[in-house]
Amino acid sequence: MLLSTNKIVQIVIFISVFSGVFVVGKLPIWIALTALLLPVLILNVLFNIPRINGHFLTFTIVLIIVSILNFQAIHLTTLLYSLFLCCVLLFSKRKIEQCETKYLIRIYRNVVVVYFALILFGLFLHYVFGVNEFLFAKVDLSRNFPRSFGPSTEPSYSALIMTIAMWIICSSNSIQALHFRFLLFIYVVSIVLIGSGIGFLSCSILLVYLLTLSKVKIFKIEKLIVVTLSLAIIPFLSFEIERLKPLVDVLGDFLIKGSVWDLFDAIKYADSSAWFRFGPFIEYIRDLELSQINGFLFGNGAGTSTAYFGEKYIMHLDPEWFGPDGKPNMDLPFFPAFLYDYGVIASLILLAFIWKLMKTNKGFIFLIPIALFVLFNSNLNTSIFWFFIYSLITMNILQRRDDLVEKI
Repeated sequence: MLLSTNKIVQIVIFISVFSGVFVVGKLPIWIALTALLLPVLILNVLFNIPRINGHFLTFTIVLIIVSILNFQAIHLTTLLYSLFLCCVLLFSKRKIEQCETKYLIRIYRNVVVVYFALILFGLFLHYVFGVNEFLFAKVDLSRNFPRSFGPSTEPSYSALIMTIAMWIICSSNSIQALHFRFLLFIYVVSIVLIGSGIGFLSCSILLVYLLTLSKVKIFKIEKLIVVTLSLAIIPFLSFEIERLKPLVDVLGDFLIKGSVWDLFDAIKYADSSAWFRFGPFIEYIRDLELSQINGFLFGNGAGTSTAYFGEKYIMHLDPEWFGPDGKPNMDLPFFPAFLYDYGVIASLILLAFIWKLMKTNKGFIFLIPIALFVLFNSNLNTSIFWFFIYSLITMNILQRRDDLVEKI
């Protein structure tokens, strides 16, 4: 074989974590790098036919069918990206299942450590050289403090990636206590330095999971560390609380004299960044007409949501949302972009696949908000989306193996 099973899994996961920041023209480099694995996967199929996941195969077939129905409107590159990534998952899922436990833990441990190092490096570049846009160590200055978020495209992505990686580590009892304490410490410090509201929320959820349902053996020292680190986050939350003040004012007006939709529209102007994570989805469902039912069921064509929502919210777009031709291009998350592109049937099949992966996890109730954070922040052709899928698969594998050991 050209590459061992362990190496293939490492490459697939690392590409989805570290390469999303690169885009040449309109081609995401992480997709191009994943394509380099294609010959290896094809050779592996020839010599070792993998067990294909029937549920995800059904989703892929439905994706093709609805695209054929909308063939005149589809953006071919968007569709090809999606189908390629689906094929990689179909062929590589078996590889993840065959990967050694210690190697899987090592992969996610390295994700946490490397992200932490690059977050610190980003702050070093900012304070020493005034550099904020280094590819692997970016710093955001849109708030009243620098937010370093490493090799990702935005702070919330970086925070979610680190939280998901730590979740994998907490899903197995095979990590040494000393290593776990170290990883927990640098994880919480990283969340503070990233400074994302979603990061603080996801970190809080993870810590609750850690103290309740995690398979990691928690000793008194670990509990003390968790409580101490949690208290240390509180001062940094003041930045996010400050951001919530306009929303509190809007809520006050709503309670006195407004309607639900008045509140909904007011949030758009009070905090447009937060609103655009969920607002377009609600408006799309609210404004749906009977004449649009065909598009709602079977989609409107791969990539068409970019122009549709760009035109709809053109008055709210920053200059970077406009292409060279002057037309608005708005890339929204899974809700509502995927729903608009491929329809509710394909969306429900994919969501059912994700739910099936989640519900076998003993801490699945805590995974629900993490999944919502991912779905309302990313779409099918973004690297973090696939990192989340691969991580759910990994999580299930580690828990099954630990359960077998406990029975023995």
